[in-house]
Amino acid sequence: MRLFKCISIMVVLLVVAMGSASAATWYVTWDGSGDAPNLQAAIDSTALGDTVLVAPGTYTGTGNFEVDFRGKAIVVISESGASDTIIDCQGNGRAFIFQSGEGLNSVLCGFAITNGLTSGAGGAIFCDNSSPEICYNVIYGNHAGGHGGGIAVRKASPVIRNNTIAHNSTDRQGGGITFQSKSMPTISCNIIAFATLGEGVVCVGEPNSNPTMSCNNVFGNAGGDVLCGVDAGGNESVDPVFCGGLGSGNYYLQEDSPCQPIAAACGVLIGALGSGCSTVPTEQSTWGAIKARFE
Repeated sequence: MRLFKCISIMVVLLVVAMGSASAATWYVTWDGSGDAPNLQAAIDSTALGDTVLVAPGTYTGTGNFEVDFRGKAIVVISESGASDTIIDCQGNGRAFIFQSGEGLNSVLCGFAITNGLTSGAGGAIFCDNSSPEICYNVIYGNHAGGHGGGIAVRKASPVIRNNTIAHNSTDRQGGGITFQSKSMPTISCNIIAFATLGEGVVCVGEPNSNPTMSCNNVFGNAGGDVLCGVDAGGNESVDPVFCGGLGSGNYYLQEDSPCQPIAAACGVLIGALGSGCSTVPTEQSTWGAIKARFE
C-alpha cells in the first residue's frame, strides 16, 4: 500500500462526501455512445458530487478539447487509467481549463493528454484562479506559446500529484509547469522531465508564487531542472528511465527506475505509471484501487 502514501487526507474526505446515494455517474465513450456524446457535454450534465467516468479510447474533436469544468465540484476520471485513455487535442487547443473558481473537490485523474497547443499559457491544462486536484495523468507532447508547456497555474493553489509531465515545450518559460501571480500549489510525486523547450518547473513574474514541492523527479529539461518555491524534501533530478523513447508515448517505468517505490527517496511511486516494459504493468493492477477512491 506504499503506492498510496501521497493520497491526501483531503482526498479521503472527498471520497466519503461523494459516496452518497444522490451522486450520479455519467459514462462517456470515445464513439459518443455513452450517457453524453463527449466530455464537455457530460460535465455540463453533472450536478454537485457527480462523477464523469471515461471509457478507454482516444478522444478527439469538439467537446474533447478546451474542456471546462465550469466551476463544478465533480470528479472526471478514466475507467482504466492513463495508458488506455487518451485526450488527443490534435493541435486545436488545450485539453482542460479551470477558470471558474474550482476547488479541490474538482478532480481530474487518469488520462494521457497530448498534442495540446495554445498561444496562451498551459499547453495541456490551465488553472486560472482555480485550484482543482490533478492526479495520475500522463501529459506529453504539448506546447504553449505562453508560459507552461504542460501545465500553467495563475493565482491558484491546486494539488498536482502523481503525474508524468514529459516532452512538452513552451516559447517562454516552464516547459513542464509554470506558476504565476502568488500561486501556492502543492506539487508532489510527479515526474517532470525532458521538456524540449523551457525549464522543468518555474515561477515567473511578480508577485512571486510559492509552490510546495515534495517527492518530485525533475530531470533532463532543456531549460534546466532547478525548482522554485519551498523544497519540502524528497525531490530528485535523475533519469526516470522510461520504457519508451521520445515519441513512443510509453511512459511506464523500467524495473530499475529511481521512480519506483523501492528506489525513490520518499519510498512511493513517482509519476503516473508503474513498471511495464516486459511484465504486466503495475498500474493495471492498481488503477482499480485508485479509481475506487473517487467513486
